[in-house]
Amino acid sequence: MPPRLRLSLLPILWLGAALRLRGLFANSFHADEALFATWARLIAVWRDPLLRTQPVDKPPLLFYSQAIFYPLLGPVEWAARLPSLIASLLLIALTAQLAWRLGGDSPAALVAAAVVAVAPLAVQFSATAFSDPLLTMWIAAALVAALARPGWVGVGLGLALATKYQAALFVPLLTGLGWLAGWRWRDWARAAVGAAAVVAVVL
Repeated sequence: MPPRLRLSLLPILWLGAALRLRGLFANSFHADEALFATWARLIAVWRDPLLRTQPVDKPPLLFYSQAIFYPLLGPVEWAARLPSLIASLLLIALTAQLAWRLGGDSPAALVAAAVVAVAPLAVQFSATAFSDPLLTMWIAAALVAALARPGWVGVGLGLALATKYQAALFVPLLTGLGWLAGWRWRDWARAAVGAAAVVAVVL
């Protein structure tokens, strides 16, 4: 991405941050958010770092991401929401990067980033303790890698799977993009190994 485009992207990122920041403190936890935050607290205080006593039915990356912020900020609701907020802001930049790599057009990249920055659902879910913003960010990162650094596609997909199982639904999209990008057999092998490595750690 050209330096001039990166500079032009900054006001859009600031706009996205301004729209999302209030949501950190605006609402109390949804029931699922409270459950996820509780699991993260058990990890953060080292009471049950592997969640062996909990009926966990989701991959663990979100909970460990949330657990990082509790020792830094204390047991507050917005600490559990920070990973989603950060992921939502990164998604704006990744969208611009993806649009630019697909078309090579700077105005299109800025428009795509602006749409994500102000999209109501993207704003609403950004300041939550749900796993969706983190999942979307990792999938976007994998899509960008498919066009720039094929060796990292598997890692992005693996991290998305470590966030939410529904990431598997995006495998056909990543496969098609890799085919359109003209991957060689080494690229396919590296992507498979990267995804398998991350999934192995989760298992």
